[in-house]
Amino acid sequence: KTPLILRVATENDVEPTTELIHAAYKYWVDNGVKVSPATQPVEKTRSHLSGGLGFVATDSSDKIRATFSVDEATVSSTENAVAVRTKYVKWEAEFVRVTGEIEPDGRYLEFKKLAVAPELSGLGIGRALYDIAEDFARTHGYDGVALETVKEATWLFDWYIGMGFNVVGKYVYPGSKFETLLLVKKF
Repeated sequence: KTPLILRVATENDVEPTTELIHAAYKYWVDNGVKVSPATQPVEKTRSHLSGGLGFVATDSSDKIRATFSVDEATVSSTENAVAVRTKYVKWEAEFVRVTGEIEPDGRYLEFKKLAVAPELSGLGIGRALYDIAEDFARTHGYDGVALETVKEATWLFDWYIGMGFNVVGKYVYPGSKFETLLLVKKF
């Protein structure tokens, strides 16, 4: 019902995409869950959108209505930890391993910074964008999709679990009081 055009983000998209991300994540802040995208600087948005890794979905007037980015991530685990190293944004973190049913090791497409304009929430746009990323991951030989979320964002956490993701690690970023969870969906 809301036709959108998906395209690779450009430098001109950085500021309006930052504003969209702030607006989309404001809900969490208003409900007591401080998440970094709600206040991320333009430079952070630029790093996620650069190099053909970021995408925007625009309406007929070219207004950005949704966004997401991807990166290639190598996930490796030990008995107590899960390490994630991204290829393009050059990020590395070590999560405390959560005992689960799957071995998370592999080459994943990391799905990041999904944001949909609040007035379009609930229309299936986020799921459609995720499906595009998962289809890309499957057709390009990735072992699965990885992402981060906080459990306190309950409906989002439940949404990812319902799509087949498993929690494999947890981490508390400096300055945060919430645990960030590493989820993977292994193909």
